[in-house]
Amino acid sequence: MVAEVNRHCVISGKKEQPNNWNVSRLKKWLTDNPIVKEEDVKFLQSEENAIHAAARSMVQQQGSGTGDGEKKSKQQPFEHRDFLRMFAAACTDKVKKALKLAGTVMDRQRLDVRNRHDAPDNFYEELHSVYHDDVFAAEIPSMPDLHEDFLVEDLILASEVTPCSVEYIKSKWTFRKSKLSSLVARYEKSGAGEGQIHHDVEELLQDEEDESSSHDDEGEASGKEPEKMPSKKLVVATY
Repeated sequence: MVAEVNRHCVISGKKEQPNNWNVSRLKKWLTDNPIVKEEDVKFLQSEENAIHAAARSMVQQQGSGTGDGEKKSKQQPFEHRDFLRMFAAACTDKVKKALKLAGTVMDRQRLDVRNRHDAPDNFYEELHSVYHDDVFAAEIPSMPDLHEDFLVEDLILASEVTPCSVEYIKSKWTFRKSKLSSLVARYEKSGAGEGQIHHDVEELLQDEEDESSSHDDEGEASGKEPEKMPSKKLVVATY
């Protein structure tokens, strides 16, 4: 009820602090400030239906068990094709836009609707939506000389992969992102990529060339020979 009061205050522009209210006061406030907008009523009905559906599924799972020691059913693990479809869904323009907005500060428009039914989906919700979209067919290109053991079909449909929740998608994406980050770091350190270490070396060499050329220009302008730096000799001691 506290969350609902806070959500209704954001929508109506009222300033309340219901975190310390008791149950009777929360009920009275919700009764005195009913929700009359049609879209908000539909949103509450969908939320209520989702809660009832979750409660019924929990009861069915408990009733289907043969004993107290039986383990609860877990999410079916992701397979290779599931990961491929998730990565293909992440490459769509819709999901990439959500990923770019994930690290930005909310503007006034997004801030006002963050607790409403028409709030835009975040990155993981967009990824979950595209992953389960029947219209979206994941096209997975393969290298021409790839071994046949690693070949997969060109299209991966939603009906062929494991259904999952948003939280499960988030956990799998976070895990794979950490694995991918280590590979990218190793690739950048090798000098083949455009990593920070590669850029630092180029900037250092460029600064040394600019500094040497500036000294030469100053010597020519003053008519004096550029000062020569003392040469360093390497002495090797033998025993």
